[in-house]
Amino acid sequence: MVLTIISFLFFQIHSKKIIKLLSSVTIIFYLLYFETVSIANSSIPYHWLSNFIVYIPIAFYVANYSLPVRSFFFGVREIAEKQAIYVP
Repeated sequence: MVLTIISFLFFQIHSKKIIKLLSSVTIIFYLLYFETVSIANSSIPYHWLSNFIVYIPIAFYVANYSLPVRSFFFGVREIAEKQAIYVP
């Protein structure tokens, strides 16, 4: 329920600058957090909801910018085929 409320509030932001800033800060913070915990040879409690906040900006970009996200993961050929552009 808490993650749903946070996601809803994140989706209500209409400024692209603020969304990019929050997304970047969240992703970088959690990547550093996970890396630090790994280097310290500590464990991350799987039941803490804070461990899943990193998925909110990722889900936002997949939901709103699916074509650029898919092009990043699947390459140019799939997008070209979808738009009927010839790629040798």
